[in-house]
Amino acid sequence: MNNHSTPIQGRRPDKRDLSTSSIDLVPGNKNNKISDLMENSETNQFHLSEADIDVISRKMRDLFKADVEAIVNSVVQSLIPQIISGINESLNTKITSLECENKVLKDQISELQVQADRA
Repeated sequence: MNNHSTPIQGRRPDKRDLSTSSIDLVPGNKNNKISDLMENSETNQFHLSEADIDVISRKMRDLFKADVEAIVNSVVQSLIPQIISGINESLNTKITSLECENKVLKDQISELQVQADRA
């Protein structure tokens, strides 16, 4: 058992508090600056139930999963031609090598047949 773990004591609360800055943004207003937003220290309290948190986490997971799948598909699709090209080059090298060996063996057989005919 890990000696660094802290045992959970008491009962888990039904709701969690999330605090956010109360920011009043006017769409299209380009005068909103980061410093203006940070000066506003008023906060709103949100109380989310475990069910709400579960729904949010599932939605975030689904969005993240879709993004990762799209990225992986894009990368894999771009790599397929390179992989095929590499395999073809490797096969062509092997074929050339085998053709060379085959020619050497055929020449040796021809030489042996000539020697057998002379004998």
